[in-house]
Amino acid sequence: MKFLAPLTIIGVCLSHPAAAAVSGFYDSAAQLEAIMQSSQVADVVKQLPLRSIARAGSRKDDGTLRWRVRTDRCTLVIYLSANLPQGVGKTTYEVKEVGACK
Repeated sequence: MKFLAPLTIIGVCLSHPAAAAVSGFYDSAAQLEAIMQSSQVADVVKQLPLRSIARAGSRKDDGTLRWRVRTDRCTLVIYLSANLPQGVGKTTYEVKEVGACK
C-alpha cells in the first residue's frame, strides 16, 4: 500500500496538461519556422540569403519575442507573437512586426 500513493501522485502529474508541453527545442523550431515562412521577412531582406538568426529577448510591455536576422547587407529585428492553444496543444507563432533592414 505504501507504494501505491507515490504511483498515484506520479500518474496525476503526468496526466496534467503541462506534461504535454513542447520542449524548448521544438518551441524554438516553431519560432524559426514562423520567421522562415514569412513572405514579409523575405521581402524586407530582398530575398538575400540569411547569415544568422538569433533570439534577442522580448519586449517588456507586451512580451512579444524579439529575433535578430542578419544577411550580408543588413540586420533587422523581428517580433513574434505567441498564439496559445485552446486547451491541450502547442503554441504557434506568427510574425507580428518586421523592422527595417539596417
